[in-house]
Amino acid sequence: MGSNILLLFRKLREGIVASSRVDDFALEVTWLTALLQVYETSACWSGLLNDDAQSTSTLSQIPDLYRKLQEQRSSNNKATRSESLTRSQTVAILQALHLLRLHHPSQVEFRAHLISSDMVPAVYRSHVSSVAAALRRNTYTRLDSLTDPNSHPLLRDLPKEAIHVKALLVSFGRIRDLARPQAWRCLHAAYREVSAKEEVGRWLSRSLLLKQGPDQLSEWMESKSKSGETAKKPGEGGGWTFIRQARGKS
Repeated sequence: MGSNILLLFRKLREGIVASSRVDDFALEVTWLTALLQVYETSACWSGLLNDDAQSTSTLSQIPDLYRKLQEQRSSNNKATRSESLTRSQTVAILQALHLLRLHHPSQVEFRAHLISSDMVPAVYRSHVSSVAAALRRNTYTRLDSLTDPNSHPLLRDLPKEAIHVKALLVSFGRIRDLARPQAWRCLHAAYREVSAKEEVGRWLSRSLLLKQGPDQLSEWMESKSKSGETAKKPGEGGGWTFIRQARGKS
């Protein structure tokens, strides 16, 4: 199902490009707008379906399309609507997050995109740069706050059901997934045990970038118990003991 959707979008992009014989200036703007919307929607679907190859291919084309559209609108004395800007800004952020995750731990490609992109305003540039810094410095509670969907300023300007918002949420979620194994290794090395107190659970969930409450944390700890990294403490108090392998054992 997912691969069929991406295939259809690829054919749609190719069809629009092949039919680009237009003479009227206003029609040229209309054609570029349609093409940009197709690419943006295709990029969002690629992100939602976790297809890195399609994401890379589609996202790389969007900045040039956007610049061409801005040039046409400027020449035609048409003001850019804020809705279109917001959509394009969202996709530019999607590309930044895609590069950040795809090339981790290197952030060279990510930084090059932020420097060269004129679609990411200062407030968004600062936010995404902070996400990258938290990932690089392994400050996981900070990363938890920055990737919380309710903290991103762009979300206040878009419909909650818009595909661009959904793709953005997925991208933040994948950054969290990327950081979680290392966050667990740090916690596992630093502590011998954790209690079952509610405030400890909230702290542990933030440290592991888990957003779905106590049930998700319990599932995580149970999975680590099965892999021999934790053991549930007996008694009513509960909690977990962290198990470390003896040195020299694999």
